[in-house]
Amino acid sequence: MNATRFLSRFGAFLLTLALVDLLGPKLMPASDLTNGPVENYRLPDNQETGFLQSLIDRQRVDQGQPQVTFLGSSPTYGVTIQNPAHTYAASFSAYFKRSRPQSSVYNFAAKGFLAADLNSIMRATIAQTDAYVIQLNYHTFSPKLLASTPIRHPDLPERLGTSITLEEAKLIGTRPTPLFNWNAAIRQQLRAHWWFYRERERLALQFLGQSPERWLYDRFFPQAKAEATQTAQTNTDTSVEQAPETKPFYELKNAQQVSIVKRYAENTTYELTDDNIEWRFVKQMLKQLKAQNKPAVFFIAPINADALRFYEVMDWKQYQHNVAKLRQSIEAEGFGFIDINLSQPLPEDLFADISHTLDEGGKTFGPLLYRLSSPYWEKTLK
Repeated sequence: MNATRFLSRFGAFLLTLALVDLLGPKLMPASDLTNGPVENYRLPDNQETGFLQSLIDRQRVDQGQPQVTFLGSSPTYGVTIQNPAHTYAASFSAYFKRSRPQSSVYNFAAKGFLAADLNSIMRATIAQTDAYVIQLNYHTFSPKLLASTPIRHPDLPERLGTSITLEEAKLIGTRPTPLFNWNAAIRQQLRAHWWFYRERERLALQFLGQSPERWLYDRFFPQAKAEATQTAQTNTDTSVEQAPETKPFYELKNAQQVSIVKRYAENTTYELTDDNIEWRFVKQMLKQLKAQNKPAVFFIAPINADALRFYEVMDWKQYQHNVAKLRQSIEAEGFGFIDINLSQPLPEDLFADISHTLDEGGKTFGPLLYRLSSPYWEKTLK
């Protein structure tokens, strides 16, 4: 290729980019993130990590006071909740905003997130967040689960441009952040000034239905896709969150109930120790919150206590001991801690399985979470 042809093609490429940035915002329909209450927004299904930065961008320009960030995994995301307005975050917001009408509540939860993932998201959001509500799963503190999956998305720190210390890198089996993190600075500038770069995830979802990388992989490696699908369908390892059915647990066939209960119980018999990876990343979050003087309420995700008692698979004394350790440590740092699973568990008919509620469950737990945390907010949010 001679120099003239190269320059002409390069010029055409630049002109195309300029036209896309000029016309794109006018021709593209508004995203779900800019339509309707932000409290009713949740990250696109199976595209959560790709859209995290877009949600962070929205939060940075939001003028709501205070801004509340929900962190969590599939129970808070609401994988079995059909209406996003019925998620824990949205239902909580309906009551929280009664006394603070200018506030904004953001749901940063996604399926499978562990404390290491939440730690990275906290670093990316803490500057613009006034308060946190953080969901923890009892079963994800299981050493058996953490042995194979200490973090759900190892690329998340780099994707969000957040730092990862040498100690954290050793825990999750990745490399620490370089002293000069040029990639993060470049990405930040590109998102700030380049519309096409900033909207690339939404464009891909609209036109391809998934990320470009996933789209290409599925088409050029169909056999690998089929094998991965088959593996997901037969995998009973609780380190991989399964997609539960969206009907009450008690309506499932007895064999399904037994399978679900046994799978959950595999990760409930453990002694919470100080070297537990999940617990160590929770303590990293506590350090961040203390350093930035940010109030936060932690809560254990509601579980189907009725089903666990019926099948007699739960060591409730061990549960009480482990949760007491969490409570003592978190409250000692000045943060709120809520667990309803022993004192006032949700009824079985609100659950799709053990740890995921249906719409009515979200509509029930959100207001309860607000009511139980309200005294803490009265003391910490002015």
